[in-house]
Amino acid sequence: MYWKAQRTRDAVTEAQEILKRHPDDAPTRRLLARIYLRSLGDLSAGVGQSEVAGKAIEQYKEIYRLDPSDTESALWLARLYRLRNEHDKAETVSRGILKDDPENEPAVEQLTQLLLDQGKSADAVALLEGMNQPRTIRGSSGPARRCLHANQRSPQGRASLSQGCRTRSLRAEPPARPAKLS
Repeated sequence: MYWKAQRTRDAVTEAQEILKRHPDDAPTRRLLARIYLRSLGDLSAGVGQSEVAGKAIEQYKEIYRLDPSDTESALWLARLYRLRNEHDKAETVSRGILKDDPENEPAVEQLTQLLLDQGKSADAVALLEGMNQPRTIRGSSGPARRCLHANQRSPQGRASLSQGCRTRSLRAEPPARPAKLS
């Protein structure tokens, strides 16, 4: 209720009180994590961004422990780990998501971007090649395409790019022609 009324401090205090009594209350942890996440961009809060990110990570870790099927929270945990340059932890969480759901596109994108950040483009290409649905690579908004283009000079990269193009020509609708301006 406090959160909806934009009384953030009261919402945090109440959520923390609830968690003292019921530490396994996942919905309350989700609410608290969202509050911290939204507070990351608030420069007027007077709290360090690293501290807020740490609090959000703490909540998302507990949510992931309590409800491993909550992939949205797990993705936020991986993103926050990446934000804090905790790449090994981010990779572990992302791979955990993909272990349970190998076709989870946001997790594939997150892990691909993480691997590219670390200079592991060959691993990123291997991850993308392992996908069962070629549309994931074609439909990807950026990391997958950048990965393939960055590796197009290598034999493996050229093969991946070539396979992606063949798959597109076989499965995708023909591109729409732009309307003529008269």
